[in-house]
Order: sequence, then structure tokens, then C-alpha cells
Amino acid sequence: MILRVEQERMTILRNVGAITVPIVLAIMVVSFRAPHDGFARATFHAGVLSAVERARFDKDGFLVLREVLPRETTDELLRELEQLATSFDPEAQRSVFTTDDQQRVSDEYFLNSGHEVRYFLEKDALDANGKLVVDKMRALNKIGHALHDRNPTFRKFAYSPLMKNLVRSLGFSRPQIVQSMAIFKHPKIGGEVNAHRDSWFLLSRPATVKGIWVALEDATIENGCLWAVPGSHGDPLTYRMIRNKHGNATEFSGHDAHTYDESRFAPLPVPRGSIVLLHGSNVHKSAPNLSRKSRVAVTLHVIESEDTVWP
Repeated sequence: MILRVEQERMTILRNVGAITVPIVLAIMVVSFRAPHDGFARATFHAGVLSAVERARFDKDGFLVLREVLPRETTDELLRELEQLATSFDPEAQRSVFTTDDQQRVSDEYFLNSGHEVRYFLEKDALDANGKLVVDKMRALNKIGHALHDRNPTFRKFAYSPLMKNLVRSLGFSRPQIVQSMAIFKHPKIGGEVNAHRDSWFLLSRPATVKGIWVALEDATIENGCLWAVPGSHGDPLTYRMIRNKHGNATEFSGHDAHTYDESRFAPLPVPRGSIVLLHGSNVHKSAPNLSRKSRVAVTLHVIESEDTVWP
């Protein structure tokens, strides 16, 4: 059953800072499980959360806002992604992004992508000789990690009044976007993203990162929607990714079992134009796309810059 909260909100216009990136994955797709009931049907005026929605987010560590964005906005972002993908030259680099262990640890292309717009391929898009086995448009896993600064279309969206007010209503005083990316899950090839917490990869002191996951297309259980564990953001952080002492690779510090009770994950299927808010410590994932329909999403990650140390 889907709970829909209809409430009025007042509009607040203020300046905001920036936002950033994350990861996801899924394992067993249990089709008989009902979606999580924490859905808010947005009257969502100018992006301001109601008290009910904010309380739901604080309790669960995530919140689904259904059909927030107009069709024109998702169309504009999809067109821009198509242009970016068309201009991509796969022969210039063959970096394959994956969250499995540390297959990317020595990839300078990835490590230096924080302030650029760069392209990453699905791990199954190349053969043993590094040649594409699918059309380049289907080979892309993601584009990141500074779309919000480097691309005019995405900059307009990331710093729009709706996004600014949404971030403010999450309690930020001086928000700053630290990462943005477009995530593709192409039919039959779109890979899974393992269960993780965004704070493993984007950790400030104190930990303040929040994720804004935007569905540019319908996200279903079949094509790889998000799954999240309600309340998992209350668990302590004992694990994070850091650069090694040489600064040329990444490694993980601390301990995490990487195993989570599958029965605790709630599927979050959403229609196009919906937003999923994620606490940085919430455990979430997404499954591979085994369907015939694509699932394109954009993610922004934001931290609090006031009285916060950002490594």
C-alpha cells in the first residue's frame, strides 16, 4: 500500500550551495514484496518538505517524493545526456566503473573526475581485449562527477529554486554540492550496485552528506529501482574509502561485513520525475537491469559546509 501525504507548504527562497554522488546495488528481486509505504505524493510547493515528510525522512533515513518534476524538466535533462553521450569517444579511455571491491583503485581517470565531466563504462561493455561489445550509447554506466558545475543544463537544475529549498528544508545552513552524476541502467546490460552507505565515500566531520536521487525515467523492480533499509542510518559508521598514503589509489579503512539481511530492504519503485532523498548513512542498493526498458537517474550529493571539515 502506498501512503500519500497531501499538505500545503509555504514557499521559501534562499541561496544554497552544492551537492554530490553515491552508489547502489541489488540481489534477489522479490516481486511479491510491496513497495515501502513512506511515499509522499507531492503538492511539494517549491521543494519545501512538510513536517510529516521531514519526520518520515528522519525516521527511515530516506523519503520518496513522487512525480515532483514536470515532464519538461526530465525531457531537458535526458536530451542533454543524449548529447553528452553522443560526443563521448570510447577509444579515448576505457575506464570501467564498478563498486565491486577495488577494481577502480588505481584509475587516475576516476580519481581526478571530481571537478570534471567524465565517462565510465559498464564492466560488461568490453571484451577481453578492451573492445566494445555493445553500442557506445549502451556501454555507458555513468557520467560524473561535476555535472552540477561544468554543464550549464545540469547547473541550472542543481541550483534551481526547487533544489535549493529542498536542501534547506533538510536542515542545511550552508549546503555545498560535492558530487553529481548521471547513472544509466541500460536494458540487459545495466549493472547492479552493491549495498552501501554514501558516507563511506563522501565523509565529512561531522557526517552530513545527503543524496538526492532523481528518476529521469520510470524506475521499477524489473529495471533496477533503489532498495533501502529503513532506519539503517542510525547504525554507526565503521568503514570508509580513503586515498592511500601515496594519493594515487583508494583503499578502505575500518571494517564492514558487506552483508545485510535481504528481508530488511524495501523496494522503492518510482515514476519518472520522482525524487528519493537518502541520508548519507542509509544502506541502499540497486539490482541489475534485466528488463527491456532503460532506467536513467541523476544523483546529487550535498554536505553542510558550516562548522564542518571536508577532507
